[in-house]
Amino acid sequence: MPLPAFGAVNVGSSSSLSYSFVFTFDTGGVGVSGAVLTLGQTGLDFGGFSNCFADTNYNPGESCNISVGFGPTLPGVRYGAATLSNASGAPIATGYVLGTGLGPQVNFSPGTESTLGSSFSLPHNVAVDGVGNVFVADSNNNAVKEIPAGGGTPITLGSGFSYPSGVVVDGKGHVFVADYGNNAVRELDFFDPPSLTFASTPVGSTSSDSPQTVTVTNVGNEPAVFIFYLWDSFPYVPTNFAVDTSGETACPLKSTWSEVSHQWSLPQSTSCLMPISFQPTTVGSLTGSLVLTHLAPESGGDYAFTQSISLSGIGIQTRATPTVTFTGAPASAAYGSTFNVAATTNASTSAVITGTPGICSVAGNTVTMTSGTGTCSLSANWAADSNYTSAAAGQSTVSMKAGSSTAITSNTPGTSSPGQAVLVSFQVTANGLPSGSVTVIARTGENCVGTLNSSVGGCSLSFATVGSRTLRASYTGDPNFNGSTSPAVTQSVIGPLASVSPSSIDFGTVYLGTITTKNVTVTNLGNAPMTITGPLLSIVKGGNSNEFIAVNACPKSLAAGRSCTISLEFVAGPFYNPQTAALSVVDNAPGSPQTVTLTATVINPQAQLSATSLNFDKQKVNTSSASKAVTLTNTGATTLTTISIAIAGINHLDFLETNNCPSSLTAKSTCTINVTFKPTATGSRSASIVITDNAQNSPQSISLSGTGN
Repeated sequence: MPLPAFGAVNVGSSSSLSYSFVFTFDTGGVGVSGAVLTLGQTGLDFGGFSNCFADTNYNPGESCNISVGFGPTLPGVRYGAATLSNASGAPIATGYVLGTGLGPQVNFSPGTESTLGSSFSLPHNVAVDGVGNVFVADSNNNAVKEIPAGGGTPITLGSGFSYPSGVVVDGKGHVFVADYGNNAVRELDFFDPPSLTFASTPVGSTSSDSPQTVTVTNVGNEPAVFIFYLWDSFPYVPTNFAVDTSGETACPLKSTWSEVSHQWSLPQSTSCLMPISFQPTTVGSLTGSLVLTHLAPESGGDYAFTQSISLSGIGIQTRATPTVTFTGAPASAAYGSTFNVAATTNASTSAVITGTPGICSVAGNTVTMTSGTGTCSLSANWAADSNYTSAAAGQSTVSMKAGSSTAITSNTPGTSSPGQAVLVSFQVTANGLPSGSVTVIARTGENCVGTLNSSVGGCSLSFATVGSRTLRASYTGDPNFNGSTSPAVTQSVIGPLASVSPSSIDFGTVYLGTITTKNVTVTNLGNAPMTITGPLLSIVKGGNSNEFIAVNACPKSLAAGRSCTISLEFVAGPFYNPQTAALSVVDNAPGSPQTVTLTATVINPQAQLSATSLNFDKQKVNTSSASKAVTLTNTGATTLTTISIAIAGINHLDFLETNNCPSSLTAKSTCTINVTFKPTATGSRSASIVITDNAQNSPQSISLSGTGN
């Protein structure tokens, strides 16, 4: 159905038309009131008269009328409403109208730009109500704010918004918000009076949440006139509730109070406060309404309508403080242990006892320690009854680790041979199931670690030496149990144990055809005879098996603690690369066969001189003879090394030597030694050239002789 429309009317004029809204009551009603609104406000473009009176009792089927006229104040489409409200001020029926204002509206350029408010962050949307109040969706600040008409500090409305992105205002001034981050649309109703609920309060006392303050604000564009009577207070306050009317900002405003006209007023854009308290005088659920009565501006003072604030609270009987005791908790208790506590009171209720989760548990009056660390904080709580208030008491117990007992249950086999694995089984006994690891340690230093599974476990270890030794199992403990060490058990290790020394033999660098002897000592370090099958020789690299010879002086059975010798000979053959072999001693001891590494290097350098003597003719003193040459040849198969040439003898200063011999001379290579005679005196003179090297016949020499005249 289309809205009743006044059509186009000049701004400043009034339409000759009027619309009458008839409101028919389905049920009886009293205390109703009518009003004509423009965008939620009175006294603007739409006005009229209502014969729906608050003091009239309407029966079902009876009607009342609200007539609406239109006098535009601004050009453009204007929206209005005729609203019928109940005694509490809540609308029960609404009829809507519209009209268009015709007329100029002069703008100026350049215009005036001003910033409204401050501290906004990403304002997303604005709306304006009928009197010019501006509403802003302040998105990044998660708030909706109102900028009062004419400017001023923004007022934050509501709470709990998450990135509000849109805001609109309806004809009654209700603010609707698109609460984007909460996926909701929310309504802020500042037109309808609130409902206040107070905490339950003993009779004769004031509630703990009193006062709850209601702010009354005139957001219209003319003063709000309220009525009071000498025999009533303002506002009308029901029994069990109270309003503090003292102070300059309290309602009613004393500056506007008139006992002659029984009225007071609240100027436009002004607020007053009503601090409301709950003070029950009887037991039970108590309700009431705080009623404000004010004149309807359209009536010219002929009729009034009311708005009511619903109030509720529960009056309870004044209770005494009970006498309570809570005892029985020891200063400390071990994990897994239990103790009983006692809670008494002179009230009719029983205590509910609780403990610290994870530290202790409570079943009735019995407390069980469920942790080996921390503090068990116990609390006894008594609910209130008709005569006594609720009460609580507490005590605490420090949790301690429980003891444990560790034992080796078996070591298999109890008598082992060297190197044989021995499985050691253990068990940790306690008031509960210990967790963690156990270390088995032998007196001789061997050890192994095993993990507990349902208080038992095991691990394996072996022994390199023979003899008897003790084993102990050591439990390290866990958050609930202390550690412990088992009694000692005996482990015997019986058998031969071979020691071969040295573990390697280097025959060194030897000359072709030589024989070198070395000895290997075999010792039975065990406590049982050792059977020696025999030494074996194997060539690893270079040479052949005929070069290494083993002479075994060991018996077939070597008694415990005894030693024997294996002699090894290396016969240097014509194999000039480094040679490696292995001696394996085969026996019945762990680690058999025991191996000795054998290495040797064969060389065969041969230093041969083309002459072993040089004789010079007579030579005048201090003059030099012609030089004579001797050739040094390496006739061997390996390099002649560390060659050193020098002149020695009584007259070594009378002979001079030069050569082109390097420090090393490869096989079949030669070099030359040149000698001159320069006597320093007359007579027979002699010396020799000494050549040292790595040849087997080193040093070699050349005899020198001559006569000085």
